[in-house]
Amino acid sequence: MHGNYEPFDWADVKAAFKDPVCWLSGFIQFNADIYNYSISTFLPSIVQGIGYTSLQAQYLTIPCYLLGTLAYFIVATISDKIKRRGPFILFAGIFIMTGYAVLLGDTSPAVRYFACFLVLFGAPIIPGLNISWLNTNMSPHYKRATAIGINQTIGNSGGLIAGQIYLNRESPRYKTGHAVSLTACGLTWCCTWVMMWILSRRNAEKDRKSRQGITDDRGGDRTVDFRYQL
Repeated sequence: MHGNYEPFDWADVKAAFKDPVCWLSGFIQFNADIYNYSISTFLPSIVQGIGYTSLQAQYLTIPCYLLGTLAYFIVATISDKIKRRGPFILFAGIFIMTGYAVLLGDTSPAVRYFACFLVLFGAPIIPGLNISWLNTNMSPHYKRATAIGINQTIGNSGGLIAGQIYLNRESPRYKTGHAVSLTACGLTWCCTWVMMWILSRRNAEKDRKSRQGITDDRGGDRTVDFRYQL
C-alpha cells in the first residue's frame, strides 16, 4: 500500500472529474504556465532586446531569478502558515501584470529591465500556490490524486502556447508575447477571484448545515466538518 491506507474507489475519481474546482484550478494553471514558461525560456532574449549584448543578457537574468526564488520561498512559507492561497495569488498577479504592461510600453531600457524583476517576482508564486491550493481542498486521497493529474495535464499544455508567442520578427519589443502573457495573467487573476467565491460559498453552506445539525455522508471534502482554504 506504500503508506496509503485508503482503498481505491472509482467514485473518488469520478468526484474529481465532476468537481468544477478541479477544472477551474486547471485553467488557472494553464494560464499561469503560459507566462511562467515563456518568461523562463525567453528572458535572455527579452533582456537582450532591451539593449544588452548576448553575454550581458545571460548574466543580467541571474538577479531576476534570484528575486523570484526568494519571493517564492517567503510567500509560500507565509501562505502555509496562515493557510491562505488565493490572496497571495492575487498579490503576485499584480506584480506580473504591472511588469508586462511596462514591457509593452514605450519606456527606457532601464525601466523595461526593472519590469523583468516585477514579472519574475510573481511568476513562480502562482503555479506553485495553485497546486498546493488544490491539494489542500481535495479529499479523500484518490480524488486529490485525480485532481492533481487534471491540473497538471491542463496546466502543462500551456507550454504549447508559451513557445510560440515570442516571435523573432518582433524583436526587440516582442509585443505579441508580452500581450498574450499579460492576458493570461489577467485571466488567472480573475479566475482566482471566482475560485475564492466558490470555496467561500461552499464553506458558508457547511456552516449553515452545521448550525442546523445536518450531517453529510458523502465523505471527503464534502463533509460538513471539512473547511476549504481560501
